[in-house]
Amino acid sequence: MEVVGDNYPPPPTKAFIARIISMVKMALLVCLLFGQNPFALLNIPTPAAFS
Repeated sequence: MEVVGDNYPPPPTKAFIARIISMVKMALLVCLLFGQNPFALLNIPTPAAFS
C-alpha cells in the first residue's frame, strides 16, 4: 500500500479572505515605513503604545 500525503486545499472563500488579510497587512507595513499613521487613515484613535 502506498500512501501519498498532500496539503488539503482550502475553500475558495477562505483562500480569498486570507489573501485580502495579507494585502491589508502589507499596506499597513508600507504606511509605517513611510511614516504614515495607519490609525488616522482608518479613522481609529491611535493607541498610546503606538505613539
